[in-house]
Amino acid sequence: MAEHTPWRVLHSGDPADLVLAVDFFSPGRAEGAFSDLAPMLDGPYSVWETLQPAPGDETGMSGDDYLDRWLDALPRDAVVRGVLGFCVGGIYGSALGERIAARQGRPPVTVLFDPEPVSPFVLYWQYHKLVDRLAGVLAPEEVQAAQLAGHQVQESESDPVVVGAALVELYREYGSTGLERVGLDAARRAELMALFESYLAYLVAATQVATARDVSTSTVVSSDTPVNGLHLGAREVPFAIDRHDLLRRPEVAAAVSDLLAAR
Repeated sequence: MAEHTPWRVLHSGDPADLVLAVDFFSPGRAEGAFSDLAPMLDGPYSVWETLQPAPGDETGMSGDDYLDRWLDALPRDAVVRGVLGFCVGGIYGSALGERIAARQGRPPVTVLFDPEPVSPFVLYWQYHKLVDRLAGVLAPEEVQAAQLAGHQVQESESDPVVVGAALVELYREYGSTGLERVGLDAARRAELMALFESYLAYLVAATQVATARDVSTSTVVSSDTPVNGLHLGAREVPFAIDRHDLLRRPEVAAAVSDLLAAR
């Protein structure tokens, strides 16, 4: 990811036949990723995944800026067969599919995996999970204070931009303390802080794409995890699979391959 290009290749097939996957790239994440799913797909196409801008370059970017960045980097002579999106990536994916349909004159197959709209609570929950991971190095009262401060932000503010900025500042305060106690040097602490800020910017920007809220023309692949996103697709394909493993399972890949083959 050092070059910070808009796309990375997950599977090399026909370069003129593309399937695009929208997700936030985060090394070492626990959830299954499109890099797990892509090798299991059965088709002649290439699979590309979105990459976010270099840390810091996302400052001031709107949802449309993200979409423009990805769309402008696609080859004009390629046909996009399908667009896949995971979680908030499903919200972007819906909008990206609409733009691609307008550009190439026919819609791609759009498959969204547990698509999730962004709210102040969703932003807080990402902060909450990171603070929880520092429970071994922060004192209990510090963890409690950090969680309370974040909760108060999401309870008192409705603007995702304001909530996101406030949570970044809180994590700089409490997270930096915890990461320093773990023994990370200043450069590594700054890298992890920047990754969190980049992720919140990606989430906040998704709220600014009006067309992203309409997933009614998409197929929704859903896990059995409670509160697993939107159930608004024209077709829903449910799986009795935990959200963390949804992109790792061969039966999910088989279902997606069938959807893409029908293009």
